[in-house]
Amino acid sequence: MQNILKDLYEKITIIRNEITHAKDAQVKSELIERLNDEYAILGDCSKPVKYLYSEYERSMDNGNALLDFSGDVYIDYVDQLVACMKECGIHAFTYSSSWSGAVEVAWAFQEQGCVLEKMVKINGNHRIVPAFLFKL
Repeated sequence: MQNILKDLYEKITIIRNEITHAKDAQVKSELIERLNDEYAILGDCSKPVKYLYSEYERSMDNGNALLDFSGDVYIDYVDQLVACMKECGIHAFTYSSSWSGAVEVAWAFQEQGCVLEKMVKINGNHRIVPAFLFKL
């Protein structure tokens, strides 16, 4: 499963770019079908894995070098998220959620063996936001 997030993101990014530049409606339709096929890979995955990919995609789209969790992370998913990150070869991530319960989730990441390194600034949705940098 090593690099599956990166590989999937790269494939999806290429197809999305081709859709944007496609002039022919038939070509665009075929590209959308290819895009849906790529996303279908996640179809049999658990909710935490799907969430992990969606956060990865958003993080990369925002221009971040690392996966960032900015949404409401369900505390019950933290152990599965950490296991999946390890399996995917992710050695560091950021956590920028400002939802209520964010401190408890940050603590849950630590309880799963993630080490809080420091605070950093990352690209959020159209603005720079503070985030916790964790290492696995």
